[in-house]
Amino acid sequence: LSEETGSFSSMNYPHSYKNNLYQLWNISIEVGKHIKLIFTYFDVHVTEDCYYDYLIIEDPYGLEEMRHCGACIPSPYISVENIIYAIFVTDAVIYRTGFSAKY
Repeated sequence: LSEETGSFSSMNYPHSYKNNLYQLWNISIEVGKHIKLIFTYFDVHVTEDCYYDYLIIEDPYGLEEMRHCGACIPSPYISVENIIYAIFVTDAVIYRTGFSAKY
């Protein structure tokens, strides 16, 4: 995704996502700008440590990756530089509605 603003969501949203998914979004905007990521909906199967179904927000210039699951909407995130990655992974068992986000 390279537009200055946009949105993305889990496969099949607003219907239930499929099992055994791996989705990757590379959000890259103009150098010198930052990305503000805002979740508008979030419902991903919750487990301890978000082990089975999860969304990772990875900032290559940040210090850590953020792993999310559950039904609480994650806080907005502002990138350190102009790039972030979002990675959505699901297992083979339980599925939910998924998520939607804008930037």
